[in-house]
Formats: sequence, C-alpha cells, structure tokens
Amino acid sequence: GADGQIEIWDRQTGHLVQTLMGHNDTVRTVAVSASGQWLVSGSGDGLKIWQLETGALVKSIPCGHGPVWSVAISPDEKTLVSGDYDGNLAVWDLPTGTPVYTQNIGVPVWSVAISPDGRSFVSGSSDHTIRQWDIATGDVIRHFTGHEDAVRSVAISPDGNRLASGSWDKTIKLWDLARGELETTLSGHADRVVTLAISPDGNTLASGSVDKTVKLWNLPNYQLTQTLDNNDNWVLAVAFDALEETLVSAGKDMRVTVWQ
Repeated sequence: GADGQIEIWDRQTGHLVQTLMGHNDTVRTVAVSASGQWLVSGSGDGLKIWQLETGALVKSIPCGHGPVWSVAISPDEKTLVSGDYDGNLAVWDLPTGTPVYTQNIGVPVWSVAISPDGRSFVSGSSDHTIRQWDIATGDVIRHFTGHEDAVRSVAISPDGNRLASGSWDKTIKLWDLARGELETTLSGHADRVVTLAISPDGNTLASGSVDKTVKLWNLPNYQLTQTLDNNDNWVLAVAFDALEETLVSAGKDMRVTVWQ
C-alpha cells in the first residue's frame, strides 16, 4: 500500500494474517517465489527481500532515485530482476541480494517478467517498446514494437511461447515470444491498460485498466469473455491463484477482491 506496509491475508477467510513494515514509501510491486519461501517488494526506497513464512526482513537494497515499479523472481529462485523509473534494469542474486549487473535504457521501466525456463526476461517501458533480454549476459535478444504509448505491463504464458503486453494506448498485444512476431491486438478497454496476468493453464488473460474494469480474455481464440466492473477506481494489479483457481484484483479503491 501507499503507507509502505505489506499486508498478508488468509485468502479463504479474508482475515489479515501479518503486516510487514520496513518501507518508508509506497510499495509499488511485490513478487512471491514459486516455493513460497521468498517475498520481494519494490518501492521508492528500493528493494526488500523477506522470508514469507516468518515475515523476517532478510535484505534491504537501496536503488536509484526513481521508485522500483516491477520485480520478478526466476523459477529456480536464484535470481531477481527489477525495473525502475530511472530506466534501470537490474539482475540480483536472490539469496544474498548482491547485484549481478545493471542496464539503463534511459526511460522508465514499468514491468518485467521472467520466462519459465529462466533463460531470459522481458521488460516494458515508456518508449513504447518491449525488450527481451538474455538473463545471463544482459544482452538484448529482440525488440517488440507496435504499441503507440508506454508499455505498462508484460506477462509470459506458462509454456513460455506467448508474451502479452498492456499499454497506455488502451490495447493489449499478444506476441509469439520465440519468433518475435505479433499474433493479434486486443481492444476493449476504454482507458490505459496497467496490469496483466495469464492463468496457470495458459488459456485466460486477465487485464486491469484505468477504466475501472477487469477483463477476461480467451487466449486460444482471442475473444473477450467477461468484464468485471464493480471496481470504484483504477485497477492496478491482477494475479491468478494457481491452487484455488481464483483471480485476485486490487486498485485505487483500496480493496482486494477475490474472484471465483
């Protein structure tokens, strides 16, 4: 939240389990490792690595002047990637919190996502561009261009074959990640798209927007299947719960909503 706190909830009961305090600025992004051992958070005061089960703060990592807007944890839980408003893309050793390398692209980085095989990651930025990076070397593998405004969110399908990008141009684009080719453009939001998530089976895309809606898309046929519109303000985050087959959304209305 904007108070710098991270709240952990029991999803089934809705009860607050724990509050993690340590940031002194708005928490912009969080990521949980596949095993549930690690929680990483990004804010205007940098990155923090937490042990999720105990809530213990393991490492604080100061970053640049601009806030960290996105973090991602590799499937093997050895690597952390972060992107910030200063244009920095940083790769970190997760267990120790030590830097591996940093790249600066000169424009704000809004979103990062790591491929399921852990060999590459993608970034979405204010120059309307998505970049795919070799996670080991930091070399750019390819550029994805076509959006007409900032790329606010990127997501990779569980099989690693498809990339989804959401933009302030109000559209979502689906790309063949291996070939670097555009598959289709999804139009339906009335305002900026700011968050995306792909379901564990790879068949559904959830998108959240400044238009106050969450939309669900069928990826095999590129069709809009449902609009969830009971939000009172911008939708800033969506995520799928793989175990319970639910969708979680949150936004400027200061609510967290679980959808069945």
